[in-house]
Amino acid sequence: MDSQIANATYACPWCKIKAEDRHLDLDHMFACHEKEFLRNIEEMVTAAEGTYGKKENPFLRIPIIRVIPCLLHLLLRITDKLEANLIDEAVDRDNRAKVLKQVGGYLDRLVEKIKDIVPSFQLWNSKDAKNGREYDWSSMNGTEKYKVLQCLPDLLRGQNILHPETEGLVLNVWSKFKAVYDEINSEAPSHTEAYNKACLFQKAFLSLSGQRKGYKKSNVSPYMHALVAHVPYFIHVLGNLKQFSGQATEKVMDDMKKIHQKASQKLDSAKEALVVRKRVEILHQEGCKRKTRSYKKKDDKYWGKGICEVRKRQKAKIESEKVELQVNYEEMSEQKLRLFLKKNFGVSTKVRSKRKLIDMLNKSMQNGT
Repeated sequence: MDSQIANATYACPWCKIKAEDRHLDLDHMFACHEKEFLRNIEEMVTAAEGTYGKKENPFLRIPIIRVIPCLLHLLLRITDKLEANLIDEAVDRDNRAKVLKQVGGYLDRLVEKIKDIVPSFQLWNSKDAKNGREYDWSSMNGTEKYKVLQCLPDLLRGQNILHPETEGLVLNVWSKFKAVYDEINSEAPSHTEAYNKACLFQKAFLSLSGQRKGYKKSNVSPYMHALVAHVPYFIHVLGNLKQFSGQATEKVMDDMKKIHQKASQKLDSAKEALVVRKRVEILHQEGCKRKTRSYKKKDDKYWGKGICEVRKRQKAKIESEKVELQVNYEEMSEQKLRLFLKKNFGVSTKVRSKRKLIDMLNKSMQNGT
């Protein structure tokens, strides 16, 4: 299907609901799968360009009902929206504190709380003004996203990072989404429970409309709409949706890339990759399994929280070393600065001006980070 982008008027791949109607309560659980609203491939082929978001005729004419929503992408895209709302709220509090000449730092404290869960998380000033955001932040994989979803509300509660008057409502949105995601991701999900919990999540999300940025009716994304209108239907028809996950195929593609980069002569890389994959397939069919190294965890607490603390300390040590470098090079002579540039950054120069050497060092450090 070749339709328009996700923020188009008709962005849903399964039904013809308009963007401004995604927030509306459904008449019943399967309302969007009635003939009146459901898309079909024949209609998309014969319809004129622009009709219900059509851009071009579909290349692969797969019946829309066989396009299954991916649970991982639901988790990633919806938590992206929830994270963006938290960051916008912290930025809003910092801006107000700056105007009132009060102590801010709400955004820094929010980032620290996220780093307590995912030490690799970073936030920086956005260079792309087109998205309308002042900041960008590092992406997270599915495991990290779920860990943030699970732990962040407890870390934020009562910490005076969010607006006190709406803190409970904001954290309730996170809790409601976790409840519905746990239901649809379980081994034996119930379509009724999934629908009811998804509706509660959407109502909790919209309850902040007019109070906080990012919770308006227009902010209900196609993924949130799919969570309410389509995921319960597919659970009812197909059962557990994890069996349709595309992660296994993506893993195969990653393995093929690794084989090309590490285990091929690059003379006939396609053939070499296929031979390796076939060898793995034959070994699997013959019941051969790699023996896993026996390892017994001596401290379960370390693997739950301690490892995050260790990584956080290691990162803080690296940051402190960077600060030391920034302080000490101001006292270096021109000759030492040239040697430092050559040794650490591979930059050879005959510049004699200390100020120019320091500027070169700053640029090299920025490029290095």
